[in-house]
Amino acid sequence: APTRLFHGSKFSDADTSRKGYLFFSLRVGTRTLNFVNLHLYHDADNKKASEQAYPSEYALRRANAFKEALDQILPITNVDDPMFIFGDLNTRLDCEGLFKHIHTLADEGETVTVAKKKVGAPQRFWDEIKRESAVPTYLQYDKELQGLMQVAETLPSNPLHLAEMPVMFPPSYVKEESGIPVAQRDFTSRILRDFKTERFPGWCDRIIFNPAALALIAGKDARVATGAQSENDANKRYL
Repeated sequence: APTRLFHGSKFSDADTSRKGYLFFSLRVGTRTLNFVNLHLYHDADNKKASEQAYPSEYALRRANAFKEALDQILPITNVDDPMFIFGDLNTRLDCEGLFKHIHTLADEGETVTVAKKKVGAPQRFWDEIKRESAVPTYLQYDKELQGLMQVAETLPSNPLHLAEMPVMFPPSYVKEESGIPVAQRDFTSRILRDFKTERFPGWCDRIIFNPAALALIAGKDARVATGAQSENDANKRYL
């Protein structure tokens, strides 16, 4: 029969929030699969984030929470087994750099403002960022996930090499609701919903994995991937 292991907790500084992690390990025969679901902290104030060079105070708090989860999970796992880490990591774009870019899109006389829960950007920005052709432009501001992967790689006792598949779609956070019930939605539709303007857009929901998980996905022996490294440039992440 399959063997299961569960472990989870709120983060130590979560206070009244629900932010935390859940670890699930499943052993079937000789195969062990590890899954980590994370919900990291959000940016509480757009203005603060836009005034701070990366990493912002919010990115640092997420990195600390990410490390806390790994410190709890890795001692009870084998890093050579497939591991998938996923969920609302709340990874935000480099808001300071993005805010500067938004200014370049403003026409003469247009004002660009940012408040705690409002981004006053020109319509040209909101139209551009939801197009697939603009993905390379905005991926250059997507620095935080690489920072989290570096946290995992530099753990002193259990270094963990992680990567994700190439990102080839526009940011998914935060969009206006479609108003269509889930059961009636056409998930193959290419209609692009507008972004809400109370937050900077970003790729917040992520799936990252270790070399053994990549080998499993690719249908190859895990030994093929054990020496793999993760890299990052403006357009892709790969093992």
